[in-house]
Order: sequence, then structure tokens, then C-alpha cells
Amino acid sequence: MTTALPEPDEVLSAIRAAADSLGRPPSRSEFRASSGMTDYQVLKHYPSWREAVRAAGLEPQSTNVAISPEVLLEDWGEFVRGTRRIPTRDQYRRDGTYSPGVFEKRFGPWSALPAKFREFAGAKPEWIDVVALLSTNVEKWSRMNAEKLTTLRSGRGAAFGSAPPFVSSSDQAGLAVGV
Repeated sequence: MTTALPEPDEVLSAIRAAADSLGRPPSRSEFRASSGMTDYQVLKHYPSWREAVRAAGLEPQSTNVAISPEVLLEDWGEFVRGTRRIPTRDQYRRDGTYSPGVFEKRFGPWSALPAKFREFAGAKPEWIDVVALLSTNVEKWSRMNAEKLTTLRSGRGAAFGSAPPFVSSSDQAGLAVGV
């Protein structure tokens, strides 16, 4: 990484070089990785990253573009199809295309996505395999939760008397203050 302040022409040349190697305008992180320049070195000459890309004669990547519900649900469905299971929020955040927050703003809590996808898929034959996976996973999840609840009520949970199952043993012993 260079520490000297480059001239504006050098910044623009580096942006163009990164774009040539990528085949599109670079993101800020892609530019840093390919050029070795810092944000400071670019922003010293240009008011924003997008302005620097425009000055280089390129159109910056679009951000904050509204994504249709259909595109989001199709992407989520393809993810389910590829992994053969309903992803957790963290799995999708790590390996999915869009931010889980986009789904939650549009459809409600992450746990509502299978139902929203079923509504979207309806009778569309191209999604029958994914809908079948959702049914299998929901049944499996329901069985697992029923088994856990039974275990808590009859097994370990009974040792704590009438305490709710979410209270830890240290709370029961009076060792932890939860307030």
C-alpha cells in the first residue's frame, strides 16, 4: 500500500485499470485490493467514491436500488434448492445474494419466509421441488421442537420444579441476578 498522495490522474488511471481487469467499474474494496491505494488517497481529490468513478469516465455500480419481491423470493428459493434446506438468517447472510435485512423489511421476520415463499410459488411448476423441501423441513422442525419440549417438561426441566425452561440453573440457585 502506498502512502504518498497520488495525483488525481494516477487515481483515475488506477480506477480504469481495475475496471479493465474486472470488466466493470470496481467497488471501493476491489479498487483498494487491486491498486494498493487507500480511501484517503482517493477522497483527498474527490468528494466521494462514486464521483471518482464518474471522473474516470465510468458509471458507478448502483446501490440502494429497490428489488422486487419476486426477485428476492426467487433468489431465496434458489438458495433453498441449492442447499436442500431452509437457511438460517446467518447462513443466507454469509452465502446468499441479498442482505437478510432486505427480506425482513419486505416480508417480516426471517421465520416468515417459508410461508411467504409458498404464497409466491403457488402452483408454479418450477418451484414444486422447493415447496416440497419447505414442507419436509417444517415437519422436521416441528418434530424436533416437540421432542425438545417433551424433554424439557419430563426430563431436565422437571428438576427445576415449576421454573420456565429458559431459566438457567444459576438463576434457580440464586447465583445470578437477572435484573
